[in-house]
Amino acid sequence: MATKAIAQDAPGGSSGNSGSTSSSDSAAPASNASGNNATDSNEQSPYLLGVTQTFSSEDNLFRAPEGSGLVVSDRISSTGVRLGVNQPLGRQFFSADLAANVNRYRTNTQLNNTDYRAAVKLNWQTVERVSGEISAAQTQSLYREQAGSVIDTQRNQLRTTAVGFQARVGVSTRLSFEAGAAGSENDYSGTDVDNQDVRQHSFNAGVRYGPSSSVNTRLNFRHSEGTYPRFGAGPDDFTRNDIDLISTFEATGASHLDTRLSATRERHSVQSQRDINGWTGALGWRWQPTGKLTAALNLVRDSSVGQTGFDSSLINASSSDTSLAQTAALTVTWAATAKIRVIPKASYVHRKLDSGFDSTLGNTALEGTDNTTNVGLGLRWTPINALDLGCDVAREQRKVKGNAGLSSPYTASVVSCSAQFALR
Repeated sequence: MATKAIAQDAPGGSSGNSGSTSSSDSAAPASNASGNNATDSNEQSPYLLGVTQTFSSEDNLFRAPEGSGLVVSDRISSTGVRLGVNQPLGRQFFSADLAANVNRYRTNTQLNNTDYRAAVKLNWQTVERVSGEISAAQTQSLYREQAGSVIDTQRNQLRTTAVGFQARVGVSTRLSFEAGAAGSENDYSGTDVDNQDVRQHSFNAGVRYGPSSSVNTRLNFRHSEGTYPRFGAGPDDFTRNDIDLISTFEATGASHLDTRLSATRERHSVQSQRDINGWTGALGWRWQPTGKLTAALNLVRDSSVGQTGFDSSLINASSSDTSLAQTAALTVTWAATAKIRVIPKASYVHRKLDSGFDSTLGNTALEGTDNTTNVGLGLRWTPINALDLGCDVAREQRKVKGNAGLSSPYTASVVSCSAQFALR
């Protein structure tokens, strides 16, 4: 059977476009009723050592449509480790985090893999009003999406490497000038999707205004360049220019709002169907009305290249399976007791699709969309500060509109239980 790329996230979390529990979540510190780390930060060591074990079950491992003959179930064991450090060094602050999972499938052993995330960051400042950050990260995981409607049952891993530098010069307590640079590379191991390998870099400069500790606004110009070096007979080079308005607003002690609105212009040398001249942006809202209840809402509209966070020096990692995606995700955490948390969550992803990366379609230019919803419920129990036990259930569904050759409809359920032990 001819195949296209699809693979699985690290087991143990919700599946689908909304994302799963990544390796960086392994052995995460337990939380108390107020949502903070269970051990007071003043009492914690700057070092972290954690281990985790997760068992999960999926009833549609390859996210295949009904009637395809590929709707199979499997059980997965994930054994993980996490190392971390958060250490002040004079005027500087250094942090590093390494998390990895060894994933083993009971039946589909060809998917056995190791996922990981390694990240380092240095927040620096001089004796004057100059400060900034240097950061780097690398992640590896099984690639989850298919490049078309044909399903691949083989292992395909995505490795992303990113580096970034940002500097700011404050001329007063309210005003500062900023500039920085970043670069990233996505490398797919599967030969049927290596035409999606992408390399990109960006430069930014702007001014930040903070009239108070609760309000911060940044006006920024960002220029990105990159290439798909293995696209078709020749590379697809692209450029992207953004004018960003980024704001942080602490409305009350219980509400925190991050926004980014960008005027975006993106041009491709080959894939003209991916050209953009319009608006992209993001919104993140965290609300904690009581000590026991926290809600987090995230909305994003962006293309697959040149992405940025609200205030990050790194280019966001994104696969190239969609030219433009609109995402909404809501997570609610309710501390039923000091040791028990209930976590309902839901997400919705609307993707604009094209046939640019599907070599089986030749030169045929096709367009379409799909919509993916994911609804889940998690339960966490923290019997002691160092131990976190939990179970999750999730239901995922995808519907396809437009050309059926660009995506596949499916439904899938995931159940997982984990134990995490972390020492600080």
